[in-house]
This record gives sequence, C-alpha cells and structure tokens, in this order.
Amino acid sequence: NFGRPSADRLFSNLIRKVQRALEADRAGVKSSLRFFENVRLDEKQTDKMQVSKAKQQAVGELMRQTRWSRSTLGIGAVASGGAGVNDKIISFPDFVELYNTKKEFRNWVEPIVNQVADLGKACSKRAFRNGNAVAGRLALFQSALMDLVDFLDPEPRAQHFYIHRRRRLIGQIDDALDMPMRMKKLYNDTAELMAGNVKAVDALATEQSGMVRVYVRGPIGQASTHGTAEPGDCPFSQRVVWFLREAGIPYQVTSVDPTRVPIWYLSLHPTAQLPIIEHKDSIIEDSSSIVDYLWYMFRDQASQIPTCEIPNGLTTRKLSRFRRTFYSWIKGRDKSRNYREDLTRHVGELNEALRSRSNAEEGPFFGGARVCSADMAILPHLHRLSVAGPALKVSATARPSS
Repeated sequence: NFGRPSADRLFSNLIRKVQRALEADRAGVKSSLRFFENVRLDEKQTDKMQVSKAKQQAVGELMRQTRWSRSTLGIGAVASGGAGVNDKIISFPDFVELYNTKKEFRNWVEPIVNQVADLGKACSKRAFRNGNAVAGRLALFQSALMDLVDFLDPEPRAQHFYIHRRRRLIGQIDDALDMPMRMKKLYNDTAELMAGNVKAVDALATEQSGMVRVYVRGPIGQASTHGTAEPGDCPFSQRVVWFLREAGIPYQVTSVDPTRVPIWYLSLHPTAQLPIIEHKDSIIEDSSSIVDYLWYMFRDQASQIPTCEIPNGLTTRKLSRFRRTFYSWIKGRDKSRNYREDLTRHVGELNEALRSRSNAEEGPFFGGARVCSADMAILPHLHRLSVAGPALKVSATARPSS
C-alpha cells in the first residue's frame, strides 16, 4: 500500500509483468517482444526458465520468513505458523542456507537455478554487446525487473540500484525518460516514500488535478507525444477525444505508436491497449466504457451533447456488424470472404436509415443539425470508409451520402 491507488495499481502491473515473463510459452514471449525494437531471438534458449503460475506461487510461499522459524544461527526447522516473525522475504544468506540444508526448498528451487545457470553460459555479456541473438524469456524477464527497479528507485535519485547497473538486454535504458511528467513524479514520490520520507505520503495521497488524461493510438512511426491536441489515429481514440471536446471536459492527450510501445506505457497498461483514460486514480479502457464513464462523472458537461435515438431499422447490432466487417477487411483476417458485398449491404442499410429518419430536414446528422452521441460512435468509422471505399470498390451508391 503506497497510499495512492495509482501507485498501487502501477506496482501491481509491474509485478504482473515479471510473472508473465516467467509463465509465458514460446508464442507469448514472442508476442511480448514485439514491443521492443530490433530484437533477434535465440530460438534455442527461448523455452528455458519457464515457470508456471502455480509454481511461482509455491516458490513465493517458500521465500516468506513466516514459512520458517529462526534459530540462533540462521534458519532453523520449518515452522507451522511462524508466529512472531515479520512477514518479509528471506535474506540472501537465508536463501543459501535453505538451499543447502532443506530438501523441500531445494527441490522447488533447484530446477530454476539450473536453468538460470545454463542461460548464463549461453548468453554472455560479450554476446549481447556484439548484437547477437538474445534468449527471449531472459531478456523479457530482465526488462520487467528493470521496470520494477526504475519504479522503486528511479533515476536520477538511484540510491540503491546504481544507474550503471541498469543496462537493459532489450530496449533503450533511457526509455523511461520518455514518460509523462506525472508518471515521473509518481515514480519519484514513491521512491521517497520507500526511503522513509513521510511527506511523500501526503504527495501520493492527493490527486493534484481532476483532468482526464487520454492515451490514444498515434501515427505509426511517430514517437510518443504528451499534451498534444491531436485526437489520435484510430476511430475509437477519436470518439473519446471528440466527446471530451464537445462536452468541454478538461483533458490532456498522449499519443502512443502501437508498433513501438514505450516501456513506461506497458507499466501503465500491461497489454498496451489503446485508447484508455486515466482519471482520479482510475484506468478505463474500451471507447464505449470510457464514454459511459465520462457521462457518469461529468453529468453537467456531458449534458451539453444532445442525445438522439438511432433511426428505425438501424439497430446497435447492425452498427456493430458494420464496424466488425470493415475492420476485418482492413486487417485482412479472412482472404476468402467477400467484404465488398457485405460492406455494400451494411452501408446501404445505414443510408436508408439516414434518409428515413424524422429529422432529415434539419441536418445531416442523427441529431439533425447538431452532432449527437450516436454520431460520435459511427462517424469516425464512416470517415475511414470514405477513404478506403475506393480501394475496396464499394459502389458509389452504397457509400454514406449523409
């Protein structure tokens, strides 16, 4: 408990990243490494050091002081309850003593120790300096541990884990410098708290601003930008930013290149989902859930956006079907499917509903002359169809006309 939900959540995410690096299978390791640049895998070493979640929990229990009773010199016999012993992790000397003297402890830990030793022989420092292929799990695991170190003892303070010892096997060492100022402050305040600075508790306990922080999918190949007014490069991100603008809710945008996700963002959201918002120590994902959250938290501002009914004949299910079909074509999920026919039918249904709506004389939107909430959900997708439609060769009569 760091005294603030955002710090607690970030710490939990970092711990979970370490756990996933160990438990992931070969495919999972490769999937996680896609966030890093220029990684060459040593396929022979990737499967080593895999530790299931259940085994991690078992070894974790063995690492607790409450699992063992103490004698005058180091560790004594196994304790049943560990009464009176602080619930802390055993020290390294205790680890060595248990490893050498307790069969139960050794049976659980020895396979992991042996695999680490094998990896150490296969992956020398010289090999990494020469740009040779890396053992994927080892590199991923070390990166997750360095993220944890950066959080608990951030630069430039670095009192316990000196900067020269933070060289990463993958990723640049200064990736953390790219993080938003607010996250840097959270790192530094947490480090002060860990060092016993009581004033840091107050800093962590108080949210300084009610501003909504939006993390959107940015253009591919462009570095992350903070404080930008751009709505991002995907319709779901644009929907969120559009809603915030129309409602007049204070917000700040950070764009993230989905093909080059910075390390700090993985600490904020372990699966790198976009868009998300951060507000008062809460993280909300999925554009529909985000909009629902904003309606609830900012009722007065959100009431400025007109609500409107979807026209008869155009159900929410049909709108969702159109979006799924369009993005399945964009991503090329099914080469054998006739997307042209499906999209022509879906857009024809949309046009017919727009023409038959009761307020068609008032303006081109579902809300008539003004954009309403239903427009915000569909227009970013229709904009992409107007650009991609010619490539798909959707008939001109079927493209959105209103």
